[in-house]
Amino acid sequence: MKAWWSRHSRLDLGSSCKEEIENLTGCILLLLNECVVNEKIDLSPLKKVGDKATAFTDEIREKTKITGNQGHWNKYVHFI
Repeated sequence: MKAWWSRHSRLDLGSSCKEEIENLTGCILLLLNECVVNEKIDLSPLKKVGDKATAFTDEIREKTKITGNQGHWNKYVHFI
């Protein structure tokens, strides 16, 4: 992470701090790189990821309800 931050030393973090950005991205360099736009941190790509994850979860929940597999949903929730 030190190398990434040193390459992006002039980055405008806006109202966020390094620790918050690292926590939100999980220190995954590909996610961090997606959040850099014009030397500024833009966390909106993370919202897109969150929206996709929510849509996937909703889809799985509906599929298990429709087929009457509440047990499968409970297992899914337990492991997530």
